[in-house]
Amino acid sequence: MHGVSNMSGSLHLIHQEWLMSLLHSQSRAKATYLAYDGDLTCFLEFYARYTGEEATLEGVLKIEPKDWRAWFSHQRNEGLDVKTLSRRLSALKSFFRFLVEQGYIEDHPIFSARNPRVPKALPRPAAYNDILLLMNSCSLLPGPDWVHKRDKALIFLIYSVGLRISEALSLNCEDISNTDFLTIKGKRNKIRQVPFMSGAKKIIFEYKNACPDASCCTAPSSSNAASNNAPAVVPNNAPTAASNNFLTNAAPNNAPAIQLVPQKSEGPARDLLPSRPLFIGEKGTRLLAQVFEARVRKLRRLLGLPETFTPHALRHSCATHLMATSEDLRGIQELLGHASLSTTQIYTDINNEQLRSTVTRAHPRAAGGGGTS
Repeated sequence: MHGVSNMSGSLHLIHQEWLMSLLHSQSRAKATYLAYDGDLTCFLEFYARYTGEEATLEGVLKIEPKDWRAWFSHQRNEGLDVKTLSRRLSALKSFFRFLVEQGYIEDHPIFSARNPRVPKALPRPAAYNDILLLMNSCSLLPGPDWVHKRDKALIFLIYSVGLRISEALSLNCEDISNTDFLTIKGKRNKIRQVPFMSGAKKIIFEYKNACPDASCCTAPSSSNAASNNAPAVVPNNAPTAASNNFLTNAAPNNAPAIQLVPQKSEGPARDLLPSRPLFIGEKGTRLLAQVFEARVRKLRRLLGLPETFTPHALRHSCATHLMATSEDLRGIQELLGHASLSTTQIYTDINNEQLRSTVTRAHPRAAGGGGTS
C-alpha cells in the first residue's frame, strides 16, 4: 500500500481494510486495486496539505463537495486526463461506500457527484502485415533463441484468439496439453473457452521445446498438427502464410513430427510440474507483462511501427479483422470475453470509420465533385 506520512493510525487501518476488501472482491481486477490505492493516497495527501492538518478518519468523514472539487481542480491543473479523473472519483466513492458498509456513516454527498464524461476513443488495431513483421522479427531483440521463440509465440497467441496480455501470461503448461480449447480466466474471474488452433499449438510447442522448461509439455497429437500455421484471424485479401514465410516456413506433410523432448538449451535446466507457468522469464519465473510490453516497444521502434502497436493492440486487431470478415458480433463477444455486447460493437464503429476514411480518400466524388448521376 502507498504510504501517507501525515495520516492517523485509525485512518491508515481503515485504508488497509478497504484495500483488502477490494483485493478479495471478484468484481475488481488487480490493476484496479493498485490504481485505487494510489488514487485514495493521492487524495489524502492533497487533503492534508489543503487543510494544513493531519488526515484523520474523523476529518475525512466530514469532507464536503468543495474539498474534492478543489482536489479535482488541482488534478486538472496537473494535466491529468478525463479518464484518470473519472477513475479517481470512482476510487473515492468506493472508499466511502466501504465506510457506509462498515457503519461509520449512513450516507455521503460524494455519491451524488457525477463522474466526468470520458470521450469514446476507438481502439487502434494494427495492420495484418505489421503483425507478421513483428512476429517474424523477434530475433532482432537481445536474448537467447528460446526467448525469441517465446515472444513470437505470445504475439501469435494474443492475436489469434484476442487474449488480454494478463490472460495469456496466466496460462500454465497443463492448460495446453492435449486440448483443442484453452480455458481462459478473464476479468472478474469470468471463465471462457477459446479455440487452440493448430498453428498456435505448433509455434507454442516450438517455443517450449527450445526453452529450459521443455519437460512440462507434451507434443500435440497428429490430428492436431495440421498444416494451417497462419493465425486464426486472417482479414480479407490478406497475404497468405506462404507468401510471408510465416512460422519460418511451415513444415510439409512428409516432414518428421516435432520431437518434444528435453534438449540442451540456453539457460539453467529446471524441474517442472504441469502447473508451472507457460510463458517464463529468463530467471524461470512467470513472465511479467511489463517485461513483454517493453520488448514489444523496443521491437516496434526498431521496425518503425506506430507507437500505438502494443500487445493490447493485438487483441483489438483480432476483433477488428474478425469483424471485417464475419460480422458475428455475438461470437466475437464470446471470444473476447466481453460482458456486454455494446463493448464488442465498438469494432463495428472501427470498420465503419475505416470505410468512411477509404471513401473520403479514394472516391472521385467524395469531395462533392460534379458529374451526372
